[in-house]
Amino acid sequence: MMTVLVALVLVVPLTFLGAILAERVADVIQIVRVLLEEGLPNPPSWLRRLPLFGSDIHRQWTHVAGSEGAFREAAEPYVAQARDWVLRRGASLGEGAIELTLSVVICFFVFRDGRDAAVQCSFIQA
Repeated sequence: MMTVLVALVLVVPLTFLGAILAERVADVIQIVRVLLEEGLPNPPSWLRRLPLFGSDIHRQWTHVAGSEGAFREAAEPYVAQARDWVLRRGASLGEGAIELTLSVVICFFVFRDGRDAAVQCSFIQA
C-alpha cells in the first residue's frame, strides 16, 4: 500500500509533467519557426521607456525587425544552443523519472520483504 501511495505522489505527476512539456515544446518550436520565416514584429512602444537599456534594445530590435535576414542571422547561433539545452533537460528529466521509478520498485521489495531480510541478517551476525 505504501509503495502505491509513493508511486501516486511522485511518479504519476512526473509522468504528466513530461507529457505536458512535450506538448509545449512543439508549440515553442512552431513559434520559433514562424519568427524565423516572417521575422520579428515591430518593437512595442513601451520598450523605449525602460530605464538604462530601453532605447538601445528598441534600436536593435527595430534594426533586426526591419531587415529581411537580420533576425535569422542574429538568432541562428542561439537556436541550436537552445535546442541542445532543451534536449539535455529533457534527457535529465527522463533519467530522473527512471531513477524515481526504480526507487519505488526497490521500496516495494523492502516494504514487502524487509523484516525477513532483517531476521536473516541477525542470524548471520550471531
